[in-house]
Amino acid sequence: NTPSIVFEPTEDPSLVSPDAVAELRAQADRAGAVRCGDFDAPAAGARLLAYSLKDPPVYVVIYDHDQVEPWIDVLLRLDEQRSFTVSTVPEIGRGAPRPPEDEIDYFAPGTELGVLVRVASDRADGEAPLPAIPGEFRNVFEAAAEKSRKFIQTQTVSQEWLASIAEDAGIELTGGEAEQINLGRESQRLMQTESECLQSLAESGDFTAAKWNELRDSLVVVWDEMPDEFVSSVFYNNVDVPMELEDEIEDLEQPVGTVRERVARFNSKLPANLRLIPVGSVSSPVAADIYRSQVPVV
Repeated sequence: NTPSIVFEPTEDPSLVSPDAVAELRAQADRAGAVRCGDFDAPAAGARLLAYSLKDPPVYVVIYDHDQVEPWIDVLLRLDEQRSFTVSTVPEIGRGAPRPPEDEIDYFAPGTELGVLVRVASDRADGEAPLPAIPGEFRNVFEAAAEKSRKFIQTQTVSQEWLASIAEDAGIELTGGEAEQINLGRESQRLMQTESECLQSLAESGDFTAAKWNELRDSLVVVWDEMPDEFVSSVFYNNVDVPMELEDEIEDLEQPVGTVRERVARFNSKLPANLRLIPVGSVSSPVAADIYRSQVPVV
């Protein structure tokens, strides 16, 4: 249920960091880049300022973002599925989700555009890039905005940031909006990861359709990136935990060993008729162990 990215061409975009963006634009001009238009991507919380270079044939995108300092991406478009990017994306953004086919070189914020272009140019020599035709920018922007949107969904929202937006929109806040948004995002991320892991297992070919339908509602997904505070719920939500182990289950939230190790260790302490039964493991979208609950808690 990924929301679509809406692009709105904007002659004079309302910039969040106009002074910083002006400097990046000056660098693009000095490099001889051709300005192809400015776009708003409301779903991504960003404005994308488009340029192209014919020599080397690369795309230049300046991002002016609601929550992160402006940065530059130099994109070497290889085909519809894969790209090579040279970027000054701020440190906070370096964990942003990107398609596995993408390759990226990071440079420190403030690195001159010319340096990024030279790196992309060296890469272009052996990669037969597509020509940098302005009309192709929309596809590039859609991919870039999707990365941006996914990045935003991974970040913690501050009440101060919400207040600055609310003031402009004439909305009065009660004070707990940021906490609710962050909890909602965390829940969405967990549900999405769980859903994608189950889909990966379903597509493994190890189950008939009838067997999968029988198992689906009793499956439990465990992966190492799960927040520690959610680990105990793996058992509370799926096992009738004996009273004598309730104190010990709280220790699952202490980061001693990986999440999967902690879950396997505690599971082995349960009576055999209560244990989560291993069903399989997947490697995509994350490495995860999948169990079946014997005693679902209603």
